[in-house]
Amino acid sequence: MKPVVCKHCQAVDKHHSIACYYQLKKPIKKSAARPVKIKAIKIKPAKPRSVSLMDRPLPWLLNSAQEWFNKYIRLRDSKNGMFKCISCGAFKSNDQLNAGHFYSVGGHSYLRFNEKNVHGQCIKCNCHEHANLLNYRKNLIKKIGQEEVDKLEAWCKFSHKWDKIQVIAIIQLYKNKCKTDFL
Repeated sequence: MKPVVCKHCQAVDKHHSIACYYQLKKPIKKSAARPVKIKAIKIKPAKPRSVSLMDRPLPWLLNSAQEWFNKYIRLRDSKNGMFKCISCGAFKSNDQLNAGHFYSVGGHSYLRFNEKNVHGQCIKCNCHEHANLLNYRKNLIKKIGQEEVDKLEAWCKFSHKWDKIQVIAIIQLYKNKCKTDFL
């Protein structure tokens, strides 16, 4: 097979690539009197499409809802750039603030977005000491009372499968709370 010379990119190649975005119908011959017809490939730029929340997959929605919920908890529990850790009781700056769950997200899905189950906790207690649950429980009783802790214990036995509509409502609720309550 004779080499093909592309009129547009001047590539000489036995197997012409479409790097120039044109396809040749037949190879150019030196003795050919007629010009070769070239078919151009039109590449349309992608239109920016606004994706509604209903089009998003459930895991993406859950992550987004968790981010907004955690942001709300951080804003709720911090004052003037400082917070008091629910587990160790130390006052620390907001860069050390996590939203720590008393009952974990993975094992207790019903309490995932319960505001009484989640409080400001330092990174050391939440990540390195596995939530420091003994001290968390003592301080939780002081903060919300024994009755509420008993309710959390009763609710932790329930499991819950979140659907898109519920999660979208949670996203919108905590977005609004973050914008209106703390501005």
